This record gives sequence, C-alpha cells and structure tokens, in this order.
Amino acid sequence: MKKCRLSMALIGLCLVSLVMLTACTPDVSGTTAYAPHDHKYEEGYCTVCGSEFGATTVNFFSFKLKADDTYRIDVAAKATLPAHVVIPSAYNGKPVTSIHNYAFQGCTNLQSVKLPASIQTIGQWAFRDCVNLTTITFMGNKTTPATLSNIGDGAFYNCAKLSAVELPSSVLTLGEYTFSRCTSLAKVTLPQNLKTISKSLFEGCTSLSEVTIPDGVKTIGDSAFRKCEALIEVNVPDRVFFIDCHAFQDCTALTQVSLPLALTQQLPNTPPENPNDKEAAANYELYKNKTNIDVSAFDGCPNLTTVTFRGTVAEWESVEKGYRWNYQSLPFVVVCTDGEISE
Repeated sequence: MKKCRLSMALIGLCLVSLVMLTACTPDVSGTTAYAPHDHKYEEGYCTVCGSEFGATTVNFFSFKLKADDTYRIDVAAKATLPAHVVIPSAYNGKPVTSIHNYAFQGCTNLQSVKLPASIQTIGQWAFRDCVNLTTITFMGNKTTPATLSNIGDGAFYNCAKLSAVELPSSVLTLGEYTFSRCTSLAKVTLPQNLKTISKSLFEGCTSLSEVTIPDGVKTIGDSAFRKCEALIEVNVPDRVFFIDCHAFQDCTALTQVSLPLALTQQLPNTPPENPNDKEAAANYELYKNKTNIDVSAFDGCPNLTTVTFRGTVAEWESVEKGYRWNYQSLPFVVVCTDGEISE
C-alpha cells in the first residue's frame, strides 16, 4: 500500500515537472519548450510569450518555415538572450534567410551579433532599442558571398552604442529610420548598389562624421542626415537630382557641400497625361509640390561657408529650391564652374 502511494506521488511529481517544462515561458536554462495547449493565440501569435503559431522553438530562437522552403528566425526568449549571438545559417537542413520583424527589439543584453551569409532580409525594427549592441558582423566571402538585399524600416533604430557599420555590397535597399538615433555611430560604409538614401536614415546620429554616399544614389530622403551634428563635409554624387526637405537640417558642424549638375533636372511633378500610366502616377504623387533642393534642406547649418556646384552660375540659378532651403544658415559662397555667387 505504501509502495503504491509512493509510486502515485512520483507520477504526480513527474506530471508537474512536465507541465513546467511545457509551460509558455522559458525554463531556467534559457531553453524554451512549448506545448500547443499552453499557448493562447490571437491573430496567429501567443498573447503570453509572443511565439508565432506553427513556429518551432530551439534554445533562444524560434523558426518558421516559409513558402519558399527556407526559414525565418525570431527570438523566443529575449529575457535570457546572451550578450553575444551567432545566428545559424541553417535549420533542419534548410537555409535561414530572414530575421522576423521586431525579432531582437529591446534585447538590452545584446552586445554583438553575427549574421550568416544566408540572411537575405532583416525585418522592420528587428534590432530596435538594442541599446548595448556595439558590433554587427555580416558574414560572407568570395566562396560564400553575402546575400543580404533588404534591411527594413528602423532595423537598428536607437542602437545607441553602435559605433561603426560596414554593410555588404549585396544590399539594395535600406528602409526608413534604419540607423536613426544611433548616437555613437561615427562611420558607415554604404553599399554601391544603393539607389536612394531613405527618409531619416541617419537622423539623430550625432556622432556621424564620415559617410560616403554611393555613386548610384539618385535621391536623398526627408531628414536623411538631420541632426548629424558631427558631419563636416558632404559630397553629393553626380546622379542625385532630388534632395528632400530637412535632409541636412541642423547639421551644425557642416562647413562644405558639393552638389551635382543633376539638380537642374525637371522633377516628374506634373499630373501624367495617361491616367493608366502607373509609374508616372506614382512619380507624380512622390514629387508633387516638391523642388530639387526642398524645404529646409540645409536649414540650421550655421557653419556652412562653401557650396561647390558642378555647373555654371546660370545652371545653379535654374535649380528649383524650396522655401527656406538654407534658412538659419549664415550667408555662404556658391562656387560654380564659371564664377561665384553668394546665398
């Protein structure tokens, strides 16, 4: 009888242990084991732990198989994530190609992360508010080149200790606010295939003193370099025909700017003749009521003394400039190919 009671007690203890291991929270080792009945899903996500329906959780990560037969990675145990993380290149014999939106957001323990060459996409706000992140390493070499092509909006927003970034040449697009408020970021190497500097890309990067805008860039977005208070000199490449509003506003250390002849180009800001021309309609919506150097583009640059324009005086005067494009900046000299004028 006593043996029977003891056996029943042991069984009960095992059941309690099983429930603890399958509960919707990480265990003490940091390894999360989920049981379907422990989750409370709403719109595909657990309201308790945030795990996505159908995802498989291993250690700190969860993996979701996508339609293209590759995996997307997410973080399942943010509170116990270690300081140094290496994202795996494969799971279950299939490549890991994307980092989910918000995956590492708010992981304040995170100090360094290595991304494998297999990663093609970093989701929106993926590393937002990782305030102690100092190092991002993008893996890849001639044998296994990096395949990263898209970095989503705000991916590294407010990574306040990140001091330098070298992006792989495979990157084609950087979303809005990607490095905004990275206040320690002093140097960044941008990929040559980039076509646009997006809205608020480096806004509030108060330590940014060195950036080379790639030759292929054609547009510089709204507030792209706003409040980059350490930026001293900017060379805008030859293909840029549009500098949006507030692009360099409050760059208080800026002393010299070189601007291209392409700024004389007429913006596509008139309604399209053919209403079915979707591309023309999209361009019209993008550029309507805009000017080549738009509103307050260089507003609040009190130390700007010289603007070099790679065209004639007449061509400089033909560049459409927005209201207060250089407001709160002291008078400066525009050096053209055939003379100088004051602004």
